Amino acid sequence: MTYIPIFETPSFDRSIGSMTNPSSMSANQKIPISISGFNHSGITNSSGTLTINANKSVILVASTYMEIQYPGGDAVAVCQWYDVTNSSWIGIPHRKAMSVSSAVNTYAYSNEFSRAILITSSQIEVEYRIKSILEGTSGDLNGFVQSQESNYGEPWFSIISF
Repeated sequence: MTYIPIFETPSFDRSIGSMTNPSSMSANQKIPISISGFNHSGITNSSGTLTINANKSVILVASTYMEIQYPGGDAVAVCQWYDVTNSSWIGIPHRKAMSVSSAVNTYAYSNEFSRAILITSSQIEVEYRIKSILEGTSGDLNGFVQSQESNYGEPWFSIISF
């Protein structure tokens, strides 16, 4: 007798989009996920806060650009996904660090990403936040959305659920 396995294609959904600057460049501030065109099965977006239904497996990824002032600007910021429902940081953070002593342009950019993998047993709310600003002044760190040049892309998020 020959056994031939039949693989079932899992049902999944994916979303990508952009983010906007937080209301202030300080620790614990939400970096809002754009609600424009957001449509994801089992996940809703209200003012940049994601509500994830129970019994979902979700991979969250996000990346922000860091824009700092020249000359002599420096900043170090850590960003990470945050579970609002359980008041805890989730996933792997990323650290953005820049220091510039002189420049040709007005601003500098840095890019990395952080991610979190969730298996929900109940509904939860999550946000993407600034975990800490380790150095620099608020005047040096202009934001995570570029304001001067358009050829560097834009901050983004990606969600895959199944």
